[in-house]
Amino acid sequence: MVLLPLVLAGRDDTAFPNAATVDFAREPNRHISFGIGAHLCPGMHLARIELRIFLEEWLAIIPDFTIDLNTPPVTRAGLFWPLKSLNLVWTPKAA
Repeated sequence: MVLLPLVLAGRDDTAFPNAATVDFAREPNRHISFGIGAHLCPGMHLARIELRIFLEEWLAIIPDFTIDLNTPPVTRAGLFWPLKSLNLVWTPKAA
């Protein structure tokens, strides 16, 4: 038996240059984050709106941030490959 998680499709360096790098402007962006075909997520439109609003609000408050290089991200293996921790570093915005 072989398990082929869909999350791996977007991490193929032969399909996406620098696949492990987050690049919102990547073109073409043939990801399958919300599934594909009969398995297309019915909530994908709401999820996209929620993500856009979250990013707009986050970037308004914390525009410049980086991943803490002393504590790399920790993921959990499995079907969805979720993050267990992602430590960020930023300078608080002056009030």
